[in-house]
Amino acid sequence: MENKWNWKALAATIGTFWGIYMFAATILEMYSVKILWFSPEVFRFMASIYPGVDASLAGAFIALFWGLVDGAFCGAVIAGVYNWFSDKFE
Repeated sequence: MENKWNWKALAATIGTFWGIYMFAATILEMYSVKILWFSPEVFRFMASIYPGVDASLAGAFIALFWGLVDGAFCGAVIAGVYNWFSDKFE
């Protein structure tokens, strides 16, 4: 029985979720909203990692772009590693 993950689907899913998260975190930082896990510390950490991300509308769209790219890459890697291990442990 073959148990493989579609790397394209996982890349698109994780990329979309991470991009939306980063976009929302930037918008919330613009308005100084502190709810749940969104805080200035999280935003400062995120802005220090991703170039061009700041508390502005342009920064929010840059964060969305970086989230899509970073999430897609991580999703593809996760699916690839899972598929590799699923072949080894069958």
